[in-house]
Amino acid sequence: MKRFVAGLIAAILLVSCISLIDGGGSGTRTDGLYYQVSGIHPDATIMTVNGEKISAEEYLYWLAYDCEYLSAYAGSLDWDEVVTDTMTYADYVKDEVTDTMKTYAIVRQMAKKGHVTLSDEDLAALDAQRRQYIEYYGGEEGYLQQIQLLGVSEETFDNINSMYYLYSRVQEAFCDGSLRPGDEELQSFAEENGLMTAKLLYLSTEGLSEDEIAQRRDLARGYADKLKAADDVDALYARFAEELGLTVSENGQTFSASETGEGGEEDLLLANAVAALDEGGVSDLIESGNGFYVAVRQALDLSAVADRMFSQTIESALAEAKVKYNDAVYGKVDVGSFYTELLQARQNLAATFNTENPAKDDG
Repeated sequence: MKRFVAGLIAAILLVSCISLIDGGGSGTRTDGLYYQVSGIHPDATIMTVNGEKISAEEYLYWLAYDCEYLSAYAGSLDWDEVVTDTMTYADYVKDEVTDTMKTYAIVRQMAKKGHVTLSDEDLAALDAQRRQYIEYYGGEEGYLQQIQLLGVSEETFDNINSMYYLYSRVQEAFCDGSLRPGDEELQSFAEENGLMTAKLLYLSTEGLSEDEIAQRRDLARGYADKLKAADDVDALYARFAEELGLTVSENGQTFSASETGEGGEEDLLLANAVAALDEGGVSDLIESGNGFYVAVRQALDLSAVADRMFSQTIESALAEAKVKYNDAVYGKVDVGSFYTELLQARQNLAATFNTENPAKDDG
Protein backbone atom coordinates (compact mmCIF):
# COMPACT_ATOMS: atom_id res chain seq x y z
CA MET A 1 0.00 0.00 0.00
CA LYS A 2 2.84 2.42 0.90
CA ARG A 3 4.65 1.63 -2.36
CA PHE A 4 1.38 2.27 -4.23
CA VAL A 5 1.18 5.86 -2.98
CA ALA A 6 4.95 6.42 -3.29
CA GLY A 7 4.78 5.20 -6.90
CA LEU A 8 1.86 7.47 -7.67
CA ILE A 9 3.47 10.62 -6.32
CA ALA A 10 6.81 9.83 -7.99
CA ALA A 11 5.02 9.58 -11.34
CA ILE A 12 3.17 12.88 -10.91
CA LEU A 13 5.65 15.32 -9.26
CA LEU A 14 3.23 18.21 -9.69
CA VAL A 15 3.46 21.79 -8.44
CA SER A 16 0.63 23.20 -6.33
CA CYS A 17 -0.46 26.59 -5.07
CA ILE A 18 1.22 26.99 -1.66
CA SER A 19 0.79 29.59 1.08
CA LEU A 20 0.92 29.80 4.85
CA ILE A 21 -1.68 29.34 7.57
CA ASP A 22 -1.87 32.28 9.93
CA GLY A 23 -1.26 30.63 13.29
CA GLY A 24 -3.48 28.18 15.16
CA GLY A 25 -3.62 24.39 15.02
CA SER A 26 -0.57 23.85 17.24
CA GLY A 27 -2.09 20.80 18.97
CA THR A 28 -1.92 19.50 22.55
CA ARG A 29 -0.93 15.80 22.40
CA THR A 30 2.47 14.85 23.80
CA ASP A 31 2.46 11.11 23.13
CA GLY A 32 4.62 9.19 20.69
CA LEU A 33 8.14 9.31 19.34
CA TYR A 34 7.46 12.17 16.94
CA TYR A 35 6.74 14.59 19.78
CA GLN A 36 9.71 13.21 21.71
CA VAL A 37 12.22 13.93 18.93
CA SER A 38 10.72 17.08 17.37
CA GLY A 39 8.57 18.77 20.00
CA ILE A 40 5.73 18.87 17.44
CA HIS A 41 2.34 17.85 18.83
CA PRO A 42 0.94 14.91 16.79
CA ASP A 43 -2.50 16.52 16.61
CA ALA A 44 -1.16 19.84 15.33
CA THR A 45 -2.31 20.99 11.91
CA ILE A 46 0.87 21.10 9.84
CA MET A 47 -0.84 22.03 6.55
CA THR A 48 -4.15 22.08 4.74
CA VAL A 49 -5.00 20.77 1.28
CA ASN A 50 -8.02 22.48 -0.27
CA GLY A 51 -8.97 23.44 3.27
CA GLU A 52 -8.67 19.92 4.70
CA LYS A 53 -6.46 19.78 7.80
CA ILE A 54 -3.45 17.46 7.70
CA SER A 55 -2.14 16.38 11.08
CA ALA A 56 1.54 16.52 11.96
CA GLU A 57 1.31 12.84 12.90
CA GLU A 58 0.27 11.81 9.39
CA TYR A 59 2.86 14.12 7.80
CA LEU A 60 5.72 12.93 10.04
CA TYR A 61 4.83 9.29 9.42
CA TRP A 62 5.43 9.83 5.70
CA LEU A 63 8.49 11.99 6.35
CA ALA A 64 10.03 9.10 8.29
CA TYR A 65 8.96 6.63 5.61
CA ASP A 66 10.46 8.66 2.75
CA CYS A 67 13.69 9.25 4.69
CA GLU A 68 13.99 5.53 5.30
CA TYR A 69 13.22 4.72 1.66
CA LEU A 70 15.73 7.24 0.32
CA SER A 71 18.40 6.14 2.81
CA ALA A 72 17.94 2.52 1.79
CA TYR A 73 18.38 3.51 -1.85
CA ALA A 74 21.20 6.05 -1.54
CA GLY A 75 22.93 5.01 1.70
CA SER A 76 24.07 7.45 4.38
CA LEU A 77 22.94 10.96 3.44
CA ASP A 78 23.81 14.51 4.30
CA TRP A 79 20.28 15.89 4.27
CA ASP A 80 21.58 19.42 3.67
CA GLU A 81 23.55 18.39 0.58
CA VAL A 82 22.40 20.23 -2.52
CA VAL A 83 21.24 17.79 -5.22
CA THR A 84 19.98 20.39 -7.71
CA ASP A 85 20.54 24.13 -8.05
CA THR A 86 17.76 24.84 -5.58
CA MET A 87 17.00 21.60 -3.73
CA THR A 88 18.65 19.63 -0.93
CA TYR A 89 17.86 16.04 0.00
CA ALA A 90 15.75 17.44 2.83
CA ASP A 91 13.83 19.68 0.44
CA TYR A 92 13.24 16.73 -1.89
CA VAL A 93 11.82 14.56 0.88
CA LYS A 94 9.55 17.33 2.13
CA ASP A 95 8.23 17.88 -1.39
CA GLU A 96 7.55 14.16 -1.72
CA VAL A 97 5.62 14.14 1.55
CA THR A 98 3.58 17.15 0.44
CA ASP A 99 2.62 15.26 -2.72
CA THR A 100 1.56 12.28 -0.60
CA MET A 101 -0.57 14.49 1.61
CA LYS A 102 -2.18 16.03 -1.47
CA THR A 103 -2.95 12.57 -2.83
CA TYR A 104 -4.50 11.42 0.44
CA ALA A 105 -6.56 14.57 0.85
CA ILE A 106 -7.87 14.52 -2.72
CA VAL A 107 -8.93 10.88 -2.46
CA ARG A 108 -10.71 11.59 0.83
CA GLN A 109 -12.41 14.65 -0.65
CA MET A 110 -13.61 12.69 -3.68
CA ALA A 111 -14.87 9.93 -1.37
CA LYS A 112 -16.82 12.47 0.67
CA LYS A 113 -18.30 14.03 -2.47
CA GLY A 114 -19.47 10.67 -3.79
CA HIS A 115 -20.47 9.22 -0.39
CA VAL A 116 -17.90 6.49 -0.97
CA THR A 117 -16.95 4.25 1.95
CA LEU A 118 -15.00 1.05 2.40
CA SER A 119 -16.87 -2.12 1.52
CA ASP A 120 -17.42 -5.05 3.88
CA GLU A 121 -14.77 -6.90 1.87
CA ASP A 122 -12.32 -4.04 2.42
CA LEU A 123 -12.95 -4.04 6.15
CA ALA A 124 -12.53 -7.80 6.27
CA ALA A 125 -9.24 -7.53 4.36
CA LEU A 126 -7.98 -4.87 6.76
CA ASP A 127 -8.97 -7.01 9.71
CA ALA A 128 -7.19 -10.01 8.20
CA GLN A 129 -4.11 -7.85 7.62
CA ARG A 130 -4.17 -6.75 11.25
CA ARG A 131 -4.47 -10.35 12.44
CA GLN A 132 -1.50 -11.30 10.26
CA TYR A 133 0.56 -8.54 11.85
CA ILE A 134 -0.48 -9.70 15.31
CA GLU A 135 0.51 -13.27 14.51
CA TYR A 136 3.82 -12.17 13.00
CA TYR A 137 4.76 -10.09 16.03
CA GLY A 138 3.75 -12.76 18.52
CA GLY A 139 0.52 -11.28 19.81
CA GLU A 140 -1.41 -8.06 20.34
CA GLU A 141 1.22 -6.59 22.61
CA GLY A 142 4.02 -7.12 20.10
CA TYR A 143 1.91 -5.64 17.31
CA LEU A 144 1.11 -2.50 19.32
CA GLN A 145 4.77 -2.14 20.20
CA GLN A 146 5.69 -2.11 16.52
CA ILE A 147 3.18 0.69 15.94
CA GLN A 148 4.77 2.61 18.82
CA LEU A 149 8.15 2.17 17.13
CA LEU A 150 6.71 3.67 13.95
CA GLY A 151 5.71 6.70 16.01
CA VAL A 152 1.98 6.84 15.23
CA SER A 153 -1.20 6.00 17.04
CA GLU A 154 -3.04 2.82 16.09
CA GLU A 155 -5.88 4.92 14.66
CA THR A 156 -3.54 6.80 12.32
CA PHE A 157 -1.83 3.56 11.29
CA ASP A 158 -5.21 2.01 10.48
CA ASN A 159 -6.23 5.08 8.46
CA ILE A 160 -3.01 4.92 6.46
CA ASN A 161 -3.53 1.24 5.71
CA SER A 162 -7.10 1.89 4.60
CA MET A 163 -6.11 4.41 1.91
CA TYR A 164 -5.28 1.75 -0.68
CA TYR A 165 -8.81 0.40 -0.38
CA LEU A 166 -10.44 3.84 -0.33
CA TYR A 167 -8.57 4.81 -3.50
CA SER A 168 -9.89 1.67 -5.20
CA ARG A 169 -13.45 2.43 -4.11
CA VAL A 170 -13.21 6.03 -5.34
CA GLN A 171 -11.90 4.79 -8.69
CA GLU A 172 -14.72 2.25 -8.85
CA ALA A 173 -17.30 4.96 -8.08
CA PHE A 174 -15.83 7.16 -10.80
CA CYS A 175 -16.00 4.40 -13.40
CA ASP A 176 -19.40 2.91 -12.55
CA GLY A 177 -20.87 4.59 -9.51
CA SER A 178 -21.76 7.82 -7.75
CA LEU A 179 -18.80 9.79 -9.16
CA ARG A 180 -19.18 8.61 -12.77
CA PRO A 181 -19.35 11.44 -15.33
CA GLY A 182 -22.31 11.47 -17.72
CA ASP A 183 -22.15 9.61 -21.02
CA GLU A 184 -21.89 12.84 -23.02
CA GLU A 185 -18.92 13.96 -20.96
CA LEU A 186 -17.25 10.58 -21.41
CA GLN A 187 -17.92 10.61 -25.15
CA SER A 188 -16.42 14.08 -25.37
CA PHE A 189 -13.35 12.97 -23.41
CA ALA A 190 -12.96 9.95 -25.71
CA GLU A 191 -13.16 12.13 -28.82
CA GLU A 192 -10.65 14.62 -27.44
CA ASN A 193 -8.21 11.80 -26.70
CA GLY A 194 -8.89 9.62 -29.74
CA LEU A 195 -10.08 6.66 -27.66
CA MET A 196 -11.62 3.57 -29.30
CA THR A 197 -12.42 0.00 -28.35
CA ALA A 198 -11.59 -3.19 -30.24
CA LYS A 199 -11.12 -6.90 -29.78
CA LEU A 200 -7.69 -7.98 -30.95
CA LEU A 201 -6.17 -11.25 -32.10
CA TYR A 202 -2.39 -11.25 -31.78
CA LEU A 203 0.05 -13.75 -33.22
CA SER A 204 3.60 -13.20 -32.01
CA THR A 205 6.51 -13.73 -34.41
CA GLU A 206 9.28 -13.08 -31.92
CA GLY A 207 12.15 -15.54 -32.30
CA LEU A 208 10.61 -17.32 -35.31
CA SER A 209 12.29 -18.19 -38.60
CA GLU A 210 11.20 -16.58 -41.87
CA ASP A 211 9.22 -19.69 -42.81
CA GLU A 212 7.47 -19.75 -39.43
CA ILE A 213 6.67 -16.04 -39.74
CA ALA A 214 5.17 -16.67 -43.17
CA GLN A 215 2.98 -19.41 -41.67
CA ARG A 216 1.84 -17.06 -38.92
CA ARG A 217 1.04 -14.39 -41.51
CA ASP A 218 -1.13 -16.84 -43.47
CA LEU A 219 -2.87 -17.96 -40.28
CA ALA A 220 -3.65 -14.36 -39.24
CA ARG A 221 -4.90 -13.55 -42.74
CA GLY A 222 -7.16 -16.61 -42.54
CA TYR A 223 -8.57 -15.42 -39.22
CA ALA A 224 -9.36 -12.04 -40.78
CA ASP A 225 -11.10 -13.58 -43.79
CA LYS A 226 -13.19 -15.95 -41.65
CA LEU A 227 -14.21 -13.20 -39.24
CA LYS A 228 -15.30 -10.98 -42.11
CA ALA A 229 -17.53 -13.77 -43.44
CA ALA A 230 -18.93 -14.87 -40.06
CA ASP A 231 -22.56 -14.45 -39.04
CA ASP A 232 -21.57 -14.33 -35.37
CA VAL A 233 -18.27 -12.45 -35.27
CA ASP A 234 -18.04 -12.35 -31.47
CA ALA A 235 -18.49 -16.09 -31.10
CA LEU A 236 -15.90 -16.86 -33.77
CA TYR A 237 -13.51 -14.31 -32.30
CA ALA A 238 -13.85 -16.00 -28.90
CA ARG A 239 -13.00 -19.36 -30.49
CA PHE A 240 -9.93 -17.97 -32.25
CA ALA A 241 -8.78 -16.21 -29.08
CA GLU A 242 -9.05 -19.48 -27.18
CA GLU A 243 -7.04 -21.27 -29.88
CA LEU A 244 -4.30 -18.66 -29.47
CA GLY A 245 -4.41 -18.84 -25.68
CA LEU A 246 -5.33 -15.16 -25.37
CA THR A 247 -6.92 -13.72 -22.24
CA VAL A 248 -9.39 -11.15 -23.51
CA SER A 249 -11.89 -8.75 -22.01
CA GLU A 250 -15.53 -9.22 -22.95
CA ASN A 251 -15.67 -5.55 -23.96
CA GLY A 252 -12.33 -5.53 -25.77
CA GLN A 253 -9.42 -3.13 -25.28
CA THR A 254 -9.74 0.63 -25.20
CA PHE A 255 -6.80 2.67 -26.47
CA SER A 256 -5.88 5.78 -28.44
CA ALA A 257 -4.73 6.21 -32.01
CA SER A 258 -2.03 8.52 -30.66
CA GLU A 259 -0.58 5.83 -28.39
CA THR A 260 2.53 4.03 -29.54
CA GLY A 261 4.14 1.26 -27.55
CA GLU A 262 7.53 -0.35 -27.93
CA GLY A 263 6.79 -0.95 -31.61
CA GLY A 264 6.69 2.80 -32.32
CA GLU A 265 5.30 3.55 -35.77
CA GLU A 266 4.21 -0.06 -36.24
CA ASP A 267 1.98 0.18 -33.16
CA LEU A 268 0.55 3.39 -34.58
CA LEU A 269 -0.36 1.44 -37.73
CA LEU A 270 -2.46 -0.87 -35.55
CA ALA A 271 -4.26 2.02 -33.88
CA ASN A 272 -4.90 3.78 -37.17
CA ALA A 273 -6.22 0.58 -38.74
CA VAL A 274 -8.72 0.20 -35.91
CA ALA A 275 -9.71 3.87 -36.13
CA ALA A 276 -10.60 3.37 -39.80
CA LEU A 277 -13.13 0.61 -38.99
CA ASP A 278 -16.85 1.07 -38.38
CA GLU A 279 -18.34 -0.51 -35.28
CA GLY A 280 -18.43 -4.29 -35.83
CA GLY A 281 -15.95 -4.06 -38.70
CA VAL A 282 -13.07 -6.52 -39.08
CA SER A 283 -9.63 -5.40 -40.18
CA ASP A 284 -7.33 -6.94 -42.73
CA LEU A 285 -4.07 -8.43 -41.51
CA ILE A 286 -2.13 -5.78 -39.56
CA GLU A 287 1.64 -6.16 -39.27
CA SER A 288 2.80 -4.47 -36.08
CA GLY A 289 5.93 -4.89 -34.00
CA ASN A 290 6.86 -8.51 -33.42
CA GLY A 291 3.64 -10.03 -34.69
CA PHE A 292 0.36 -9.81 -36.57
CA TYR A 293 -2.98 -8.41 -35.46
CA VAL A 294 -6.58 -8.82 -36.55
CA ALA A 295 -8.97 -6.29 -35.02
CA VAL A 296 -12.73 -6.24 -34.54
CA ARG A 297 -14.00 -2.71 -33.79
CA GLN A 298 -16.38 -2.54 -30.82
CA ALA A 299 -18.75 0.02 -29.37
CA LEU A 300 -16.80 2.46 -27.21
CA ASP A 301 -16.40 1.04 -23.70
CA LEU A 302 -17.45 4.01 -21.58
CA SER A 303 -16.35 2.35 -18.34
CA ALA A 304 -12.83 2.02 -19.75
CA VAL A 305 -13.02 5.64 -20.89
CA ALA A 306 -14.03 6.63 -17.35
CA ASP A 307 -11.01 4.78 -16.01
CA ARG A 308 -8.76 6.84 -18.28
CA MET A 309 -10.58 10.00 -17.28
CA PHE A 310 -10.18 9.14 -13.59
CA SER A 311 -6.39 9.08 -13.90
CA GLN A 312 -6.44 12.47 -15.64
CA THR A 313 -8.84 13.85 -13.03
CA ILE A 314 -6.51 12.83 -10.20
CA GLU A 315 -3.52 14.37 -11.96
CA SER A 316 -5.40 17.62 -12.56
CA ALA A 317 -6.60 17.74 -8.96
CA LEU A 318 -3.04 17.29 -7.73
CA ALA A 319 -1.79 20.05 -10.01
CA GLU A 320 -4.53 22.44 -8.85
CA ALA A 321 -4.49 21.54 -5.15
CA LYS A 322 -4.26 24.54 -2.82
CA VAL A 323 -1.72 23.82 -0.09
CA LYS A 324 -1.30 26.07 2.95
CA TYR A 325 1.42 25.41 5.51
CA ASN A 326 1.09 26.19 9.21
CA ASP A 327 4.52 27.77 9.46
CA ALA A 328 4.47 27.68 13.26
CA VAL A 329 4.51 23.87 13.00
CA TYR A 330 6.00 23.21 9.56
CA GLY A 331 8.89 25.54 10.33
CA LYS A 332 9.98 23.23 13.16
CA VAL A 333 10.59 20.30 10.79
CA ASP A 334 14.33 19.73 10.39
CA VAL A 335 14.56 16.59 8.27
CA GLY A 336 18.08 15.56 9.22
CA SER A 337 17.76 15.95 12.97
CA PHE A 338 14.24 14.52 12.99
CA TYR A 339 15.20 11.32 11.19
CA THR A 340 18.50 10.84 13.04
CA GLU A 341 16.89 11.32 16.44
CA LEU A 342 13.91 9.18 15.47
CA LEU A 343 16.18 6.24 14.63
CA GLN A 344 17.89 6.58 18.01
CA ALA A 345 14.58 6.92 19.84
CA ARG A 346 13.27 3.80 18.11
CA GLN A 347 16.37 1.91 19.15
CA ASN A 348 15.99 3.04 22.75
CA LEU A 349 12.29 2.16 22.84
CA ALA A 350 12.92 -1.26 21.30
CA ALA A 351 15.50 -1.93 24.01
CA THR A 352 12.91 -1.26 26.72
CA PHE A 353 10.52 -3.68 25.05
CA ASN A 354 13.23 -6.35 25.00
CA THR A 355 13.96 -5.68 28.65
CA GLU A 356 10.30 -6.05 29.57
CA ASN A 357 9.92 -9.17 27.39
CA PRO A 358 13.39 -10.77 27.20
CA ALA A 359 12.07 -13.97 25.60
CA LYS A 360 10.60 -12.13 22.60
CA ASP A 361 12.30 -10.99 19.44
CA ASP A 362 11.35 -7.41 18.66
CA GLY A 363 10.94 -8.25 14.93
